[in-house]
Amino acid sequence: MYNSFVTGYLVKALTIILQDERRDSKDRIHYYLCVSLLSRYDEIAENYKFIARYSKCKDIVEFFSQIFSCDISTIKSILIKLSDYKNVDSKESLCQCLGTSVDS
Repeated sequence: MYNSFVTGYLVKALTIILQDERRDSKDRIHYYLCVSLLSRYDEIAENYKFIARYSKCKDIVEFFSQIFSCDISTIKSILIKLSDYKNVDSKESLCQCLGTSVDS
């Protein structure tokens, strides 16, 4: 179901992410996922398709792959390592997420 608040939040986050020339590095992907995307994972998964540029993405993994300009396997690998922090919004979980290694 369309949620204008979540879509607005996502557009704001995308504005920042897309300006980052290093957004395709694992460190930056890790940072952005922990700081702004994972805490609203399910909401974003339901609403990213309402942003015209991303409406054709088949799932949230493909969406993340496009915004971070990296391959799907990289996104999947990072999401697996950070899966405990999906839809969790607390300072403690943010610190733990940022402290989690996403290196191979």
